[in-house]
Amino acid sequence: MQQIADTFKYLSPKQEHGIKTLYVALFILSIHQGLVSFIHSSFLGQFLTGPQIGLLFFCASLISVPPLFVLSHFLRKIGLFKFTVLLSLIEIATLLGMAFSSTLFFATLFFTLHFAVSPLLFLCLDVFVETIIGKEEKRTGSTRGLYLVFLSIAGAAAPLFTGNLINASGNVDFSPVYIASALAMLPFIAIIALYFKSFRDSAYPRQNIGGMLSAFIAKHDLRNIFFVQLILQSFFAWMTIYTPVYLATEAGFSWSEIGSILFVALLAYVIFEYPVGIIADKYIGEKEMMAFGFLLIAVSTSWLAFLPSGNIAIWMIAMFLTRAGASFVEATSESFFFKHTQGGDADQMSLFRLTRPLSSVITPLAGALLLLHVEFSFTFILLGLAMVPGIIITLQLKDTR
Repeated sequence: MQQIADTFKYLSPKQEHGIKTLYVALFILSIHQGLVSFIHSSFLGQFLTGPQIGLLFFCASLISVPPLFVLSHFLRKIGLFKFTVLLSLIEIATLLGMAFSSTLFFATLFFTLHFAVSPLLFLCLDVFVETIIGKEEKRTGSTRGLYLVFLSIAGAAAPLFTGNLINASGNVDFSPVYIASALAMLPFIAIIALYFKSFRDSAYPRQNIGGMLSAFIAKHDLRNIFFVQLILQSFFAWMTIYTPVYLATEAGFSWSEIGSILFVALLAYVIFEYPVGIIADKYIGEKEMMAFGFLLIAVSTSWLAFLPSGNIAIWMIAMFLTRAGASFVEATSESFFFKHTQGGDADQMSLFRLTRPLSSVITPLAGALLLLHVEFSFTFILLGLAMVPGIIITLQLKDTR
């Protein structure tokens, strides 16, 4: 508890209240996201084949990229508060649309809209946090680490509810999950409306896309941390799109068992991300822990190829180790990046968050090609090898301590 108190030590009472309120909002938003993030591919499988699902993820990711480049324009026009509420209402509509879709056209339409809106909501929370913190960077690692813990607790618990909701009627039905996710957005909107209606926006700079990219690329460490995040998000994308399908079809687990496996795996974020943020602030910086995280992801992900089907305990342990490595990389890369940005740097934050849709462009295409030529299980070995460049790039960063 003392460590948590120290996280807010350098903030004013007003800043502390704003950050804590955003933690609650993030927790709710993460429940909403966690309920549906692992079922999209299975939901779409009712209408599409495996390669077609990969192609849809690719197209949805392409569509989600342009809004990230023009975020500052929207924030200047209508402000962060109104933009967040607008996105939330659109998100509710897309989720209800998926819940009641019975045709390919509407299923893909609402999924694509959801895929574009969801990262913008999390990006808006990033801008809220950085604006409130301002230039106070003494506790960025622990602040972002605690921020990620709230996200992770909700993300870990949500799959348990997902598995039970899918099987509630005795048949596989994804509609209750999408409805529950939509309802979770209501308290999120209420918190934003009650506490941030009078939010004072930063001066978001006008910048063309070419200039924004040039300025970002010119900063060596920001460029490298972008590629670190791209590799990490590609790992997340693969595990989100393909692992639930593998567990259900190849490893022989029920959706309730899959929910339990994912719950245990995602507990790694709850356990490690906040302590890692504190260590990054007080002791050794981010570089060493980031490299160790990539090494752990590479080794533990490769092991998945050799695990026996149906043994839930072994799968829980192995999946926990993959996420333990990811928690080290996520906490340290977030800490490193946000130590170099402030609330008005919405363009730089947009580029940083661009790694998610970019990874969702790369990963489905790579997955579709790999699955045509290699056994499903062997792809985990290749995914582990794909983490090795992350170690190399990490070692080129200039540590913050």
